[in-house]
Formats: sequence, structure tokens, C-alpha cells
Amino acid sequence: MITRSSVAAELFELAREIADFANEATETLSFGEYADLMEAEAKLKAYGDLLTSRNWKLFVREELDNAQGLLQDIREQNGGTS
Repeated sequence: MITRSSVAAELFELAREIADFANEATETLSFGEYADLMEAEAKLKAYGDLLTSRNWKLFVREELDNAQGLLQDIREQNGGTS
């Protein structure tokens, strides 16, 4: 039987595998390849976190708030440019 926790475990395992590969191959990867791997790792972790969250609405709200805060901070550090 497929459960949320079993799918999350697979997502986390693949995220670890991606991170390990990216760290081992840092010297040979292009910037774009490394960025793509880091994006894939982040997505897999986020999906896993969402699957294991007890309150998905709160989880999503916190992620949105964090992203908005990050964007605002970076904009302010760069002179408020859009």
C-alpha cells in the first residue's frame, strides 16, 4: 500500500542522492547543471515536507510568508528594485 509517508521517504531519499551527487561533482558541473540539481533537491524536499505535514494549509501559508519575506529582504538590499 502506498502511503504519504512512504512516498515522502522516497522523495527525501532522492533529494539526498541528488545533493550527494551535486556535492561530489561540483567541480565538473556547469553552473546551470548545479542550479538545476539544487532546484530539484529543494522541490523534492518541499513535496516530502508537505506530505508529512499535519496541517498542509499552515505549511503552505508559512512557505508563502517565508518566500515573500525573502523577496522583500533581497529587494531592500538591492535598493528596492523590482
